[in-house]
Amino acid sequence: MGKILAWCLFDFGTTVFMMNIVSLSFVQWLDQSFGHGDTKYGIISTIAYTLCLVLYPLSGQICDRGWKILPLALLNFISIGAVFCMGWCDQVVIGGLLFIAAYVPYQLALTFYNALLEDISTNKNMGVVSGLGVAFRYTGAIFGLFSIQFFIKAHPESLVANYLSFLLIQIPEPGQTVYLNAFIPTALMYFAFTLPLFLVIRSQRRTMLMDTPAKSLWKSMFHNIRIALQDANVRWLLLTILFSGIPLYAAVHFMSVFLEKIGGIPKSELVKFLMFATVFSILGGLGFGFSLRKLGNKLAFFVVMAIWVSNLFIGSFISGRTMMWVMGAFCGIGMGGYWAITRIMILDITPRGKQGEYLSMYWIVVVLCGICSSGLWPLCITLAEYLQIPCTPQRVSLFILSLIGLGGILTFLPVKFSTSLKPD
Repeated sequence: MGKILAWCLFDFGTTVFMMNIVSLSFVQWLDQSFGHGDTKYGIISTIAYTLCLVLYPLSGQICDRGWKILPLALLNFISIGAVFCMGWCDQVVIGGLLFIAAYVPYQLALTFYNALLEDISTNKNMGVVSGLGVAFRYTGAIFGLFSIQFFIKAHPESLVANYLSFLLIQIPEPGQTVYLNAFIPTALMYFAFTLPLFLVIRSQRRTMLMDTPAKSLWKSMFHNIRIALQDANVRWLLLTILFSGIPLYAAVHFMSVFLEKIGGIPKSELVKFLMFATVFSILGGLGFGFSLRKLGNKLAFFVVMAIWVSNLFIGSFISGRTMMWVMGAFCGIGMGGYWAITRIMILDITPRGKQGEYLSMYWIVVVLCGICSSGLWPLCITLAEYLQIPCTPQRVSLFILSLIGLGGILTFLPVKFSTSLKPD
């Protein structure tokens, strides 16, 4: 039980980093300190995504040679150190490099982290453990979003003002938000919640990495991926994750825009709305995690995608703040269920000893989902405006995303699972 808790706490800690830095503070700090934060962030994140695409397969090869804990620890602490150093940064180039040094190791570490799921669970409870991880992840999102407010905004009577003011680079004035103050506290929380994993979990190496020359490692990497992609089952599942993940990432990236322009949700309520949806993400992760053994991979994923596609399709036609809150609840359930199930599906089709290789392909597809969704939404809006479609362009984008999600359901039909987590 201690290993499972430590594994879940790692997800909690990394999500504090994702929420506080990647989703909130970094882009706002760029804009606050240097101007045009969204443009600068787009360039920096593109470089980071590109590095991830190049290095994911290599991390998979290292993982499959039996190395999990050591590279996970190195990547994790490099990421934490970069976040900590960002607290004293006053140059955009240095800040961008530090962000890349924090984000890329975080992403690469996910290959080793998810591979540990098989070391701490059994076929019978793997779905439950995965669901618990997702629940901890979204709890971390709420915790991060709530706790960082005490550092970036003025709270004269708070614990931070009275006892933790030494963590503040700049004392906020009333009504002022100082995003630079987010980095050091987040690094400390990131460290505190990820550390237990390295104290209680051990993983046995199968071979010595030092016996494998670097050139041979890269050659083996491309060879093994080519062999894996010859399996039609693998190709169909990766296509499913791509088509189902694009709508999910678009919802993450552009939900606030849609809610404000279509749903009538004011900016002052956006944080409340995100917390509300995150609570349902926790419920979705737990619910699908606990029911995965009974439903099986196939049926559980169909249910998740039915929730997603119907929600996006209906959302492209409805309006009103009440309906947006209902839509947010179902989006949360679908998102939690999606993350609980997809990593189990990848592990389920993975041959023994190939977890790193298959998980690296999975994360490559996830990164592609992020890239495609970032471009697809504005492309759909531009197309709707150019064709003068008689409805709000954001509704057109949401409708097209629902069709892409439907494509994810269709590509999932040929996928077969044979190793574990069939319905009882």
